[in-house]
Amino acid sequence: MSQSDDKISDAERRLPLTPLDEALLARVQSLAEIAEAVLRNVGRPYPATDHGAVLRDALYVARLAEQLVDSAALASLADPEARRAAQDQRVTADRLRRKIQALKNANTAARNACYEALGTEAADEKRAAWAGNHLTQARAYDRLADAEAPLGTEHKRAAATQRSLAHDILDNKTTPAPTTDTQEHPA
Repeated sequence: MSQSDDKISDAERRLPLTPLDEALLARVQSLAEIAEAVLRNVGRPYPATDHGAVLRDALYVARLAEQLVDSAALASLADPEARRAAQDQRVTADRLRRKIQALKNANTAARNACYEALGTEAADEKRAAWAGNHLTQARAYDRLADAEAPLGTEHKRAAATQRSLAHDILDNKTTPAPTTDTQEHPA
């Protein structure tokens, strides 16, 4: 155990790893499984001219996999601040996803109210409320793109879709047909 390990509290140890370190661990697991498979196959006949090469290679791969999980390779193990920041991003992303879902649910009511108000004095107000809901969803998707950088492009595309829907509604174009979840938030 290194000296820096002594300085990390138990609460800090329980923080999840950064996404980069999680990806590295997944890779290590794949490499370890490959090494184990190679070691299981050592008992199989190998070329007579290559005595022990399969075993040496398998052990080398196994050692490399072990080295990958050293604290030096997983930067966030020694950096609680990086893990805390990653956890904060996850919390923010979860909160934004819940907010977007609530806005989608509210969007249905706003759309229905807009349809019901067609031809009445309240139509413009209901149309503005419906468009405002889409603009709020767009802003939430923009913030989600920042919180989940790997999915940023998809979230920005969803934000653009929400803005487009809002502009269509405000421009008094033909009232858009109800959208599906796929159209509002592409996978």
